[in-house]
Amino acid sequence: MNKNQIFESIKNNSIEVANFTNTELTDDDCLKLSNIIVDNHSVSKLIIRNLDIPIGINYIFDTLKTNKYIKSIILNNITFNDKNYYFLSEMLKYNKSIQKIDLDVKYKDDSKNSDFNTYFKLFCDSLIIHNNLLTFKINLEFNRLSNMLFDSLTTNISLKSLTIKNYRLDKFSIKYIDSFIKLFDNHQNLTKLTIYNLELGSRNIRKTTLQQIFDHIADLTKLNYLNLENSQGISIEFINNILNKNKNINYLNLIGTDHFTEDDCKKYYLPSYYCINDYDKLIDTLLDYNVNILLIPGDKLNHVNIIKLLTHNKYIIKTNLYNYLKLNELH
Repeated sequence: MNKNQIFESIKNNSIEVANFTNTELTDDDCLKLSNIIVDNHSVSKLIIRNLDIPIGINYIFDTLKTNKYIKSIILNNITFNDKNYYFLSEMLKYNKSIQKIDLDVKYKDDSKNSDFNTYFKLFCDSLIIHNNLLTFKINLEFNRLSNMLFDSLTTNISLKSLTIKNYRLDKFSIKYIDSFIKLFDNHQNLTKLTIYNLELGSRNIRKTTLQQIFDHIADLTKLNYLNLENSQGISIEFINNILNKNKNINYLNLIGTDHFTEDDCKKYYLPSYYCINDYDKLIDTLLDYNVNILLIPGDKLNHVNIIKLLTHNKYIIKTNLYNYLKLNELH
């Protein structure tokens, strides 16, 4: 549907998902949307993508302070400024019915008097009092304030699904690693965890620090979905520990965790544990493990072990490992 068709469907209370993924919204469009969504009671999910510092999205946030029917807000590839964070925080402060927030946004300083710290703190404060949040996703490009976000999420005990994208462990953020770890300690009911593109931004990040993080993840015994795609420093030792302590994980994604080769570590003077080359050590753990979806770097596995795993494990429904086999090789 084009945007006018979506607008008309919202007016008629005839759609549940207002998806503007492939639609370019102007500020006037956002104002129109805010006006017609006030009295709507059919839309439960709002998806908006690809906007660059939209003034108009503030109209939508303002309207959603009173609309109790929308449960999910998905904002992807959107550039935020200070005011956007302010209006978003006001919406969350007054509307406790929002259960899912997906913020894949980037910040842009568009004024000489910008005070991002203050406005981002308002957003974090709104998360503290918004105690009905079940799903939260954020693009953490502003690492210097990550501890503020983690501290605010720690108080939200209803959280079931958490996605952290582009978190960078460096000399600054490592000072606040306790905030990151406490996030897991206080959310023992988490069932879904994604840490996408975790970056080791300093060669001084110790293996013991990484182990501390993943030991706390291993304690999330209700976790059934673990996605560590494109993340660095993910030791197979950590993964085996998680799988041995938690028998409920039916989705495991380790694609892209093989960032560094041994030559890379020598070239950039990186610690040897940055190089992950022991994926075969996962095989024995996974042989009888009840995992339904398994995504791991197949080119790092011994071919015989791939056959062994896929022949023995009857729980696997979907995996990329078939791509590394010849036709009829399992028969």
